[in-house]
Amino acid sequence: MMRLLALLASIVAFGCAERPPVDLAAATWNELVQQLPEPADEGRYDPTREEWVYHPAVTEFATRLARGDRPSDIEWLDALQRSDALRWREVWPVDVPWTVSMRLPYWLGHARIELHPRAEGFEMAEVGTLDFPICGFSSQYLEGLAAHQVLGEIRLGDQELGFDARVYWAYAPYVMYFPLASETDSVTDWEGRVTLPVRGVASLAEALPPASGPAVNAAVRRAVSVSVANNNLRLVYSPDEDPILRGLGVALELEVRQDGKLLERLDFGTLTSSSVLDGEADSRAHQERAISPDLLPLLRARSALQLTARGWLDPELLFDWNSDRHFAGSFELSLP
Repeated sequence: MMRLLALLASIVAFGCAERPPVDLAAATWNELVQQLPEPADEGRYDPTREEWVYHPAVTEFATRLARGDRPSDIEWLDALQRSDALRWREVWPVDVPWTVSMRLPYWLGHARIELHPRAEGFEMAEVGTLDFPICGFSSQYLEGLAAHQVLGEIRLGDQELGFDARVYWAYAPYVMYFPLASETDSVTDWEGRVTLPVRGVASLAEALPPASGPAVNAAVRRAVSVSVANNNLRLVYSPDEDPILRGLGVALELEVRQDGKLLERLDFGTLTSSSVLDGEADSRAHQERAISPDLLPLLRARSALQLTARGWLDPELLFDWNSDRHFAGSFELSLP
């Protein structure tokens, strides 16, 4: 099981039980950190109001930073842990360069996080910039770079990889007019140590073990639909809230047969994603693959075809940070 941010042995893991309402303005920093939402629930754009709407705990956290209040070291760590500021796998194949993913929590606003390795042979990990982005495309580009950072090579067996962490904060979010970061003295808000436990293994299958069986096969089947879209065959994956599918990486290939004869095999690749924003509009993911000209009329005519979906270990699943195993079963599909 992956940890989001295991920084010190003394970090307390917060439970998932529902808590009574808290007066956020009067809450201690520790109480406020416990109210921080899941990353996908930090904020979203409201087209009716034509503005971004943030979770109350996110707004309160950012407001305190803006007025100069600061959490303690352990509260910084816990807030970053809850917000997926850093993700990595605790089990990693040694033949793949060790990679981590970082994001800026909404409550941190315009900021930068750096992780400086304490051991030789590793690169620095970073997210955010203190320069004001030129446009949304540049912001997305930087976010994409931060989400996939190759840091170095690991060895077989258990190891602990240490980093010196620094958080730089330039100004608060939710302010329409503000000076550019280059004209503002940034503040080193927090410095601490990060220790990431990792076990190097010999194969991808050890890092993402297979999962199958009747219950798993049936759950994936319920989440998958197939249709013909123009000249393509489309698979849609909608896991919703099925607990069986939580943490399951799904990559599929589709075999199309007629009277037992294989007509075509289509690789649809990874259908699951670790993006924290996936759940904002809907939880669906889809892939399309071109159909051969000979097969297309048969599919459109709904001829007597057999469609079999099979799970496989796509190397890209390693970077689906929400997955701790991969689907290795199979099931039958039918066109609507």
